Amino acid sequence: MKVASLTHVLGQTLSILFCSTAAVFFCIFPAHAGPQLKLVTDSFPPYYYQVDGKTDGIMFRLIALAFKEMKMTFSFEHVPWQRALIMAETGKSDAIPGIAKTPERESALFFPEEPLLVAYIVLFYKIENKFDYKDITSLNNKRVGVIRGYSYGPDFDHFKGCIKEPGESLLQNFNKLAAGRLDLVIAYKDPGLYTLNKENIRSNFHFSANPVHKVPLYLAFSRKPGHKKMAISFNKALMNVKEKDSCKKVIQELGFTTEDATICGHKNHTQHTEDTQPDY
Repeated sequence: MKVASLTHVLGQTLSILFCSTAAVFFCIFPAHAGPQLKLVTDSFPPYYYQVDGKTDGIMFRLIALAFKEMKMTFSFEHVPWQRALIMAETGKSDAIPGIAKTPERESALFFPEEPLLVAYIVLFYKIENKFDYKDITSLNNKRVGVIRGYSYGPDFDHFKGCIKEPGESLLQNFNKLAAGRLDLVIAYKDPGLYTLNKENIRSNFHFSANPVHKVPLYLAFSRKPGHKKMAISFNKALMNVKEKDSCKKVIQELGFTTEDATICGHKNHTQHTEDTQPDY
């Protein structure tokens, strides 16, 4: 019995040491909990991001809670988005978080039915220049800041009536908006608010009540043997997690509100609140 206990302690110690030294991975559970899955994606605060070499964020914590229910461990690696997508589609990773569902991607990946959350794409404007978005024609002749290479939904992507000014970051676009070089900035709402709050310029901007597009974002699994069943199990675990108090606790810890984030309670994905202000 003494030998068995010593082996158990050593195993736990090695697991702890590994977790504390990993640069891009974040360990959630002891090593004996099951096979470790490899999740790979880009950095997309406040959904998932790195702090002192460890990953955090609302999507990350939801994934962790769901895998805890499944008694599975995972690692989380950050790489550029295109590389992460290729790794998932070719089976070099087990899953990719924060991905939108398209027919092409459904043929290459297994998607659970339940999204991690629904992201809203909105239009930010200077507080003194009130803007009402009714439909895509509201953007006629507007100078709109976009992130190079991003998609903002088919309506906006195919719209030719506005001037789309590409930038390299949200902060760059917000600075151009503040300087009067843009009329609007289109962005995912939560990352947009995160950027404004981080830079202490939140009070200078509002965003439109009506979203340009709503995008369910998923944890999609590679088409490895057994991963279809895993996607089904993850779906069930995620739905259970969203109904528990632990879900509300997590989003509040990260500065969201339940009304704004519309995450907990899997039946509430269509809610949208105008210009609420998470603290991020």
